[in-house]
Amino acid sequence: MDELKMFKAIRPAPPAAIDELSRAVHDRLDQALVGLPARPASTFGGRRTRLALAAGLAVAAGVTAVLVAGSGVLSPAHITRAGAGATHWAPTSRSVQEVAYRTAAVAAAQPGVRPGQWIYWKEKQFGGSPDGIFAVWTTANSRRAAYVDDQGKVRFIPVCHGDDATAMPGSCTQFIGQPAPWVAPHDTSINGVTGTIPVSYAGLRALPRAPRALADHLAGLRFPHWAGWGPAPVRVFQIIEEMLTTYVMPPALTAELYRTLGLIPGVTIDRHAVDVAGRPAIGLSIAIPPAFGGGLDEILVDPSTHQLAGDQLLTTPRVGSASHVLSGTAILRYAAVSGPGQLP
Repeated sequence: MDELKMFKAIRPAPPAAIDELSRAVHDRLDQALVGLPARPASTFGGRRTRLALAAGLAVAAGVTAVLVAGSGVLSPAHITRAGAGATHWAPTSRSVQEVAYRTAAVAAAQPGVRPGQWIYWKEKQFGGSPDGIFAVWTTANSRRAAYVDDQGKVRFIPVCHGDDATAMPGSCTQFIGQPAPWVAPHDTSINGVTGTIPVSYAGLRALPRAPRALADHLAGLRFPHWAGWGPAPVRVFQIIEEMLTTYVMPPALTAELYRTLGLIPGVTIDRHAVDVAGRPAIGLSIAIPPAFGGGLDEILVDPSTHQLAGDQLLTTPRVGSASHVLSGTAILRYAAVSGPGQLP
């Protein structure tokens, strides 16, 4: 089924239904995470520059991969846990909370998928090399990825994760978001953003279930080179962004992540956002301090369906001039399919 069409039939719950939604989300979270193995969250090595490409992994004969340089694979021993800190989690405005809760209501109403379920993605990339529209298949837990070559044959992309501590360096990589295959005769390339997401898919079950507790937990994670991510609100925003754009998670947990976005101080609403495919969108945005690279990071949702529409990094707005997009990805379509190479 085309999930974009399916979401149009769903009426989001109004903000007045927050308490009722919260109880429903918690009940569904209890059910959705049953059976997930208990494993520690993966390690992380610093903030990435989105779609800034560098030479990397060889995927298969005649296939070149172009990847963003990320952190090395670290063992769970590198993870430490800091105190929750003094961040006061409260929405900047009622409009932020309203968008967050409407999007959470849509996410909570979706059918769940198993971790190994194959998902078809059609996306548009901007700010990489090359740019354009691509198709790729990944599993919901992002542990497997594939594309179709110019001969119509399914090819798999080597993928590993922060908990794959025994992986040979250079033998695989973890993508943040979806890998972008560019298929050409005898010269297919794979590019995208790589590194290690602070919370692995297997570690989802260890996350708190209430938004403020979830925000405290994510803010309290500490990894090598963590200072490059900026203050706690920026760190939490970017961790959630990576999880939303990489995994297809249990619906109840996805809803909690959106609700958490509504509590991050400094998050604003851009009701006139446009994604890199030229479609109107609502942006949940946060400013990255200049000391940490600057710019405006946006998570985009469809204004009609409140479905995730993509993300992008913009220049910092200046007086008398509009900001412009530096890089981003627009999700044109995604749907559960029976296997790699299959279309919805």
